[in-house]
Order: sequence, then structure tokens, then C-alpha cells
Amino acid sequence: MPRKLNEQIGSLNEKKSDIERKLALLTRKLDTRRKVLDGAMSLAHARVDPKYREDHANMLHTVGLTIKTERARAEVAELEKWVRAGCPEVDIDQRVQEMMRRGLAH
Repeated sequence: MPRKLNEQIGSLNEKKSDIERKLALLTRKLDTRRKVLDGAMSLAHARVDPKYREDHANMLHTVGLTIKTERARAEVAELEKWVRAGCPEVDIDQRVQEMMRRGLAH
């Protein structure tokens, strides 16, 4: 192949790789957004439906028992407690400070 053609093919392959990386990143972002929205909708439903709230808290308890790291188990236990309390409004700054004191946040 002529040298110029090889250079063009190389350039196109680089562009293709760049596009594939960008697509993978956008796909991960979309997946994360879906998970966040699903979680938010689930917690909003738990706030207004006592039966769903109990089921959701029980699910958190069951899943929490299978988690390997102590930190993650503690976070799930806190979430379970919050859901059982009816998902009350939270002062985020105060909550983060409490978690930091207890070693649950960085």
C-alpha cells in the first residue's frame, strides 16, 4: 500500500477508537442515570406507600447481609433504617458530617 494510504487508514483507525471510547463513556453515563432515576423513583414510592416501604426495607436488609465490605454493609443498614422511618427529609450537610464522624464517608 502507498504510504499516504497507510497514514489515512491509521488516522481513521485512531478516530474510530476515539469514537468507540466516547460511545462507551456515554453508555456508562446513561446507565448510571437510569440507575439513579430508578432509585429516586423507588424511594419516592416508598415514601407514599407503606407496604412498598416495608418490602423495600426488607429487600435492603436481605441484600445488606450479602455485602462483603463492612463499610457498604453499614451504608445499606443506614439506608434501610431511613426507609423504615418513611424516607424523611434529610439535612444533607448534617448527615454527611454524622457519617464522617462514624467513619462511613470520606
